[in-house]
Amino acid sequence: MEFDYQKILDCIPPSVTDRNQWVQVGMALKQEGCPFEMFDRWSAGDSRPNQYRGSEVTRKVWDSFKNSGSGTVTGATLTQMARNLGMDPFPASDGFMDWGDEITSDGVEPVQKTIRPPRPDKSRKDVFQIVDYLEAVFQPDDHINVITSSFVDEEGKRKPIGTGLMTITVEEYCDSLRKSADSQDWFEDTFGAYNHEAGVWVRVNPISGTLSEGQKGISDKNVTRFENALIECDSYTPEEQIRLIRELGLPYRALVYSGGKSVHAIVKVDGQSLTDYKEKVSWLFGYCTANGLPVDTQNKNPSRMSRLPGVDRGTQKQTLLETAKPMKFDEFRKLAQAKEDAKELEIESFADVCDNLPPLAPELIHGVLRKGHKMLISGPSKAGKSYALTSLAVAMAEGKDWMGYQVEQGKVLYINLEIDSRSFMQRIKDVYDAHGWKVEHPNNFRILNLRGKAEALDSFAPKLEARIRNRGYSLVIVDPIYKVITGDENNASDMGKFCNLFDRISLSGECAVAYCHHHSKGSQASKNAIDRASGSGVFARDPDAIIDMTRLDITDADREEIKARLAEKVYDDKLHETGQWDNLQKIHPQDLADRIAKQELIRQHFELFPDRKEEFERTLSEAQKLGDCPAYRISMTLREFASPDDTDVFFQFPKHVADPTGVLANTFLEGDNDIAAMNKKKEEKVKRRADKKREWYDQQRDEGKTVKVNDIKVKFGCARNTVKLWVERQADLVRLENGTILYLDELENQDQTAGGQPVVSED
Repeated sequence: MEFDYQKILDCIPPSVTDRNQWVQVGMALKQEGCPFEMFDRWSAGDSRPNQYRGSEVTRKVWDSFKNSGSGTVTGATLTQMARNLGMDPFPASDGFMDWGDEITSDGVEPVQKTIRPPRPDKSRKDVFQIVDYLEAVFQPDDHINVITSSFVDEEGKRKPIGTGLMTITVEEYCDSLRKSADSQDWFEDTFGAYNHEAGVWVRVNPISGTLSEGQKGISDKNVTRFENALIECDSYTPEEQIRLIRELGLPYRALVYSGGKSVHAIVKVDGQSLTDYKEKVSWLFGYCTANGLPVDTQNKNPSRMSRLPGVDRGTQKQTLLETAKPMKFDEFRKLAQAKEDAKELEIESFADVCDNLPPLAPELIHGVLRKGHKMLISGPSKAGKSYALTSLAVAMAEGKDWMGYQVEQGKVLYINLEIDSRSFMQRIKDVYDAHGWKVEHPNNFRILNLRGKAEALDSFAPKLEARIRNRGYSLVIVDPIYKVITGDENNASDMGKFCNLFDRISLSGECAVAYCHHHSKGSQASKNAIDRASGSGVFARDPDAIIDMTRLDITDADREEIKARLAEKVYDDKLHETGQWDNLQKIHPQDLADRIAKQELIRQHFELFPDRKEEFERTLSEAQKLGDCPAYRISMTLREFASPDDTDVFFQFPKHVADPTGVLANTFLEGDNDIAAMNKKKEEKVKRRADKKREWYDQQRDEGKTVKVNDIKVKFGCARNTVKLWVERQADLVRLENGTILYLDELENQDQTAGGQPVVSED
C-alpha cells in the first residue's frame, strides 16, 4: 500500500513554513522517492511575495538533497508537520491507523509500517537544565539560535540543517519551559520536534533575530555580542576533559556533556569586536593546547554551535554538568600568564646547601657593594654625584681606591644620558688628573653616550640587556636616572617596576648597577639619609647600597677655622722639611701645639732663605682653597655590610676630598639650624598658652570662684585632655574626680565627701 504524499502536501500550505521547514518537505519527498515536480508545484503555491523564486532555484536545492536511504527526514515528518497545523491527512475512516490504535488482524490487511519508538521519559530536571544553561550563558533579551533539524551526511554522521529558531528571546524560552515543565511534551511545546538520535544544537553567542536579504544561513555577521567561545576536546575521556578544564582555570559559564565523546566548555572571552574575539580565542586555544588540552580549532568562529543540554542524543543525554559566574577574561589571561611565568621560578631548599654554602658574590667595592647588586648615589643638585660615579668608574678600570674603599679592577660601562660626548671624555681625563692617576687600562672604561637619544627604561632595558650579555662587565652605571624614569616617580607601584628593570640589567650582564638620583625639594635635615631621594620610598628600600650626600651648613667662623688648620698643616710640613720640628720636640715641645709660635719660626726661616718664600706662599694659598669649597656629609646605608659612620667631604672640583681638618664633624646639615629655631618657637608658643591659662585660673580663684576642667576648656577652646595635661604640669595644682581644680594646699581642708577624691596624675 502506498502513501498519497500529495494528500499530505495539501495539508501543509507552503506560506506557513519557514525555510527550514520548506527544506524538510523537499528532503522528505525525495527520501520517499517522489518526483521533483511535486515539490516544485507545492512550492509555487506560496502566497508570500518573493518566496518562490522559480523552478531553477528550487531544482538546485532539490539536487543538493542526498537520498541515502537512511535519512532522518521521511514521510512521517510530513505527516507530523500536517498534524502540528491541526490537519490529519489520514483520518480513521480512510483505513489508516492512528498512533494509539490497537493492531489486530480482523478485517485489516497486514502492511509494513514504521512505528515511532516510545518517547523517552522526560523529567523536570531536563527542563531546568535548559533554563539554567540559557540563563548562565546569555542575557534575558538575547535572541539565540536553536537548531532541531538534522540530516545524515555521507559518512553517516548526524548534522544540523537549516536556520532553526532565531526570533525568540532567552526570557521567552525560559518562561515557556517553566510553564510546560510538568508536561510530557515540554520540549515540543517550546522548541518543536527533534530527532532523538541526533540531539539539539545551540549557537554559543547571541544572534540577530532576522537574516538579511539574500542571506541563506547564519554566519558570524549575525552575532550580536562576541562573549563566548567553545572549548571542545575529543582526545580524552569526558572525565579527563573535565579535570583538565578545571585545572586550567578556564572562565567557563557552563560545562555540557555532548552525549558523545566530548565535554563542551562555554568560555567567557568578552570580545569587544570580531577582531578582538579572534585574537582572544586564538590565544585561548594556544594556552589550552600548550597545557595538555588539545582543542578542536574548528570552533574558532563566534557563530559556532554547541549542544543544548537536557535532551536525548541516541542512547545518551546531552547533560548540563555545571554553571558558573566566571571572572573577566582579561583577569584570567593575566593569571594564566603569571602561571606560565611561575614555571621559571626555581624554589631552592636550604637543606641542599646548609652543609656547603655557596660562595657569596665577590665584593666590587669592599665593604660596600657586591657584584650583581645595586647602588644609588643621592644628593642635591651640583653635589658632584656624576663626578663621584665617574671617579668610581675610573677607580674600577684602574684598580684604585674610591672614597677610602678598595675597589676591585674590572670592566665598566658608563651610560651617559646628560652631557655631550666630547665633554664627557674631557670629564674622564679631568678625574684622572685630579686623582693623579695614570691612564693604564683605558679599555676597561666603556661609554654609551645617549644624550638626546634617551628613552624610557622599560623600552631601553631589553636593548641594553642584549648589548651587555656575556661582555664581562663588572659594573654598569646609569647617569642620571631621571632621563629614563618610567611612570610617576612618586608612585610606589611605578617605581617598583622601574627598579625591577635594574635587576634585569644586573642579571643579564652578571654585573652590579649604580645610578644617581636627586634629592626631593626642601630641607633634608629632618629626614633619614635613605629617605632623601626624590619620589617614592621605593628608592630607599630597593638598592643594596645607598650613598647619600647632604650639604653642610658652614659658617664664616667654621671656614676661618678650616683654613687655619689647613695652613697649620702646611707649616708643619715645612718644619719637618727644614728639620726644625725635631729641634722643637727637644727644646720647646709646647710650641708644636702653638700656631703662632710655628708661624714665627717659618717667618724667621724665610728671612734666612727669602728665595723659597714665594713657592711656600703658593703652596699655602693652594691648600687653603679647600676651605672655600662646598662640603657634604656622606651617609651610607648598606644591606650586605655594616653601615659605616658618616664621613665629611669637600667637593673640590672634580673630586670629593675627605675633610683633613676635622672641623666638618661639628657642623650641621643645611636646615638643621632652621629646625632648631622652629622647635624653639613652638616651645615658646606652648609656654605662652600655658601662662595665659594660669593667669586666668589665678584671677578666677582670687575672685572666690570655683574652676573646673570644662571652664578652662570653654574659655580657651581647647580639648579636655589638653586641660588635664596642663594641670598635671602645674606643680601646685590638683584635679579632683569631679573636674574641680584646686591649689595643692587646699586639699587638707577639702571635704572629701562633697568634693570627691583627688586624681593622682601618672607621669
